[in-house]
Amino acid sequence: MAETKEKQELELYGADLTHKQLKDGYETHEAFAKQGDTRVIKALQFPVHVKTSNPMFPDAEVIQERTLTQGDKVTVHELGLIALEKGERLGAFYTDEELAAGNRGPSEAVKVSSEELDGDPVQLSELGEGELVLWLSGESTGKAPTVPEVLEAVGEDKDLAKRIIEAENQRDKDDPRKSLIDKLTTVAESE
Repeated sequence: MAETKEKQELELYGADLTHKQLKDGYETHEAFAKQGDTRVIKALQFPVHVKTSNPMFPDAEVIQERTLTQGDKVTVHELGLIALEKGERLGAFYTDEELAAGNRGPSEAVKVSSEELDGDPVQLSELGEGELVLWLSGESTGKAPTVPEVLEAVGEDKDLAKRIIEAENQRDKDDPRKSLIDKLTTVAESE
């Protein structure tokens, strides 16, 4: 947002100011001070509510959910006070420190070489759910791991096998690798 424009008043859902507690007393956390009126989404998905015109009654407005994805850059006015407060409180936005370190979205999240992960379930088990999805899709390493590479990285870790099954299903909801799912299920259910 340009500094030359008049400072707009933040609203809860784009223009609704019915939640007076946030309107009258919310201050942004110091971890976001250098970003001004913009935030970069860190969460894989972050739902916000925006005010939009009603398609049936053009003179009326409705609240509609909009889902922002990791790496989206939005203004605090697009977020509204409720989403701004919730996102800052829950860590859904990159902090100034994270942005300075170069974290700007899925293409730059979790840069880990496949050599670091192959055969080392301890490191792989430290990755979060979204990071496992990125690893399985190859976005974090530049190359998606093959079924044997995934199985080697999992080893006999039952918990990790279960987490990777979930990540594989998220990676491609329409076509997860059935052979990988079957083999990981065997590991997860082993005695």
